[in-house]
Amino acid sequence: MVKQITRAEIESEGIIKFELVHWYKKKWSAHMGAIYLTPSRIVFMRSPSLIGGLIGNLFNKSAPVHDMPFNEIASCTRTNLGKALQVQLQLKNGSTFTFGTHKNERENWIVALATCGVISS
Repeated sequence: MVKQITRAEIESEGIIKFELVHWYKKKWSAHMGAIYLTPSRIVFMRSPSLIGGLIGNLFNKSAPVHDMPFNEIASCTRTNLGKALQVQLQLKNGSTFTFGTHKNERENWIVALATCGVISS
């Protein structure tokens, strides 16, 4: 079983940037959550839905987490879905992780990721 990182562990690393965003699992399947940028990784913690959150609390399950250390990220690009501004991370295993930012934050994410060594294409 893979150990999931907790918010306390993220905070102990030092949060460089944080935002509430949409994670686009598929083109039209968006999930709300929080994304954190630390000096060594980017972490998305999905917000539980009302029903899913209640069921999860019954079984003491944590919120789904996507933990992406920088050494697993090949590059990042700017993408759009309609008017939604997005950042897409290309992972070295061939998968992608796409998140939608607020209107004026996409360029700030690209710059912050570049500062941490993630190449934009």
